[in-house]
Amino acid sequence: MPNEKFRDRYRIPSARLAGWDYAKPGWYFVTICTHKRNHYFGEVVDAANKGAEMALSPIGQIALQEIVLLRDRRPHVLIDTFVIMPNHVHFLLKLRTPENLQPAAGHTLRANSLGAIIGQWKAGVTRSISIAGHADFAWQDRYHDKVIRYAVGLEEIRVYIRNNPHQWYRDRNNKPGVYM
Repeated sequence: MPNEKFRDRYRIPSARLAGWDYAKPGWYFVTICTHKRNHYFGEVVDAANKGAEMALSPIGQIALQEIVLLRDRRPHVLIDTFVIMPNHVHFLLKLRTPENLQPAAGHTLRANSLGAIIGQWKAGVTRSISIAGHADFAWQDRYHDKVIRYAVGLEEIRVYIRNNPHQWYRDRNNKPGVYM
């Protein structure tokens, strides 16, 4: 199976939880990375100290604005905790029971599924960044998610997300000279 090809390209196995309904209400921890993990969203200031925080670039500000718009557009999505880092975004979100669980016309993703929500957010960020004149911005094709099936892990994930800027100095993608 790992060497299976589709249209002469190797297929990457799905990272989704087999058998899980991603439109189902529940908690999800999502990480979305930029293409080639390029640093578009800003930089972490004072990363090795307790005062570490993200200084958002104009592109990072757009990503933040789109998070606010996501909250407004999808009231059934609770964005519990998030952080925008130089080359990725972490979300802890909860899907509540939405009004419509049917696929939109011509689409295979259900309108209120995690994939549709993340896809809409990524598209909105990309569109707004392009309008702002930053044509070189791109996302990594996929995103990583973890279905949180037990409430016991929620606080650990919240702490991880909140502490992400403090850990940036250890990140393998934090290489000198790669900031915008």
